[in-house]
Amino acid sequence: MRTEERERLIREKGQKIGEKKKEIQIICDNLKKGRSPEEIADFLCKDLKEIQDICRIAEAFAPEYHIENIYRELRLANITEEETFM
Repeated sequence: MRTEERERLIREKGQKIGEKKKEIQIICDNLKKGRSPEEIADFLCKDLKEIQDICRIAEAFAPEYHIENIYRELRLANITEEETFM
């Protein structure tokens, strides 16, 4: 694999991880406001099952909602798309 391609893949991996963490942050912000998974899924135009999975794991970290810990647990539960890059 060429160096440029490897660097591009690493960048893409980092961007996807960052996007997922941002999504988790937005979901947690909505949970703090008392919104239900259904409301959050509708607001974000996302699949309800995906939002429910994230909310279920995030609740274990309430009320602080540590994003890094939630992301790690999602990866361990094989819920995120990024685990294939790890």
